[in-house]
Amino acid sequence: MNKTFRLWALYAGFRALGLFFFACLPLFLFAQTTSQTSFGKNRVQFNRQIDEWMLYETSNFVTYWYGDARNVAQSALQMAEYDFPTLQQMLEHQMTDKIEMLVFCDLTDLKQSNIGEDEIFQLRAGETKVVGNKVFVFFDGNHNHLRAQIREGVAGVLINSMLFGSNLQEIVQNAVLLNLPGWYTNGLTAYCGEEWSTEYDNQLRNLILSGKYTTFDKLAKDHPRLAGHAFWYYIGLHYGRGTVSNLLYLTRINRSVDAGFLYVLGNGYRRTTELMLDYFEKRYDEESKSLRTPDETTKVKIKNKRKHPLSQVKISPDGKRIAWVSNDIGKWR
Repeated sequence: MNKTFRLWALYAGFRALGLFFFACLPLFLFAQTTSQTSFGKNRVQFNRQIDEWMLYETSNFVTYWYGDARNVAQSALQMAEYDFPTLQQMLEHQMTDKIEMLVFCDLTDLKQSNIGEDEIFQLRAGETKVVGNKVFVFFDGNHNHLRAQIREGVAGVLINSMLFGSNLQEIVQNAVLLNLPGWYTNGLTAYCGEEWSTEYDNQLRNLILSGKYTTFDKLAKDHPRLAGHAFWYYIGLHYGRGTVSNLLYLTRINRSVDAGFLYVLGNGYRRTTELMLDYFEKRYDEESKSLRTPDETTKVKIKNKRKHPLSQVKISPDGKRIAWVSNDIGKWR
């Protein structure tokens, strides 16, 4: 009797312990998700706020933020939701899962975070980093730059989902079969982030007029992002932005960049890139004819013995005076 009672008591004790463990398990998992979300390897962090993440969730996005990044996260989420329908329409692709967006106060915090050491996360200037369905953005004080980052990141997630699928099996299979060149996807995400700009145009002009790049392949090898961006800008300009989604779709179906070009544009990869480069060469040649080289004798002499950085240069309406801002170790004049 006593033995039976002891066995029953032991069984009841283990059963109660098991029920307690499973009852507490969801709370434990929730606590880990909300406050200890981890991305990549651990590294030294000087901003301790990065340890505690909070989130905003909408119908299309889950936006993570920490401490001082709250206001930036609110702005970023509004921008993301505003541009999301446009990007979906442009690429003609719908997401089944929500896009996760991690918002950092500045580039320093992003580099201090524990995602920066992974080989997959190599941050390059001017790029928005995308890993899976996660988009990493930071605020540099310019909301236009933030919006471009968000558009580029969201477009990157949509493009990857469209070309490679959403589950692991599809991603591995399509990645092996497609083998797209770097300029193709990098240039397209840049184009979605910002159609074109004076800065990009000047960069491309200098490269083409230098005479070093007579073929697109050479340009794409040395400057894949800029070459790809210029290519998609050219496609949108001459064939319409709706052509972009058609090229993506047929490239995936035929598992060939050249076949996609041939079906949609009527020309293969080689001929299309030749026409694109020829367009920019003629355009820049014509523009250069209307430009004049500054006369060395008319240079304006500025008193700046200490070589302080100068910015925000403005010329008076009558053209007789010039104003600028100098930075003397944080002292602005």
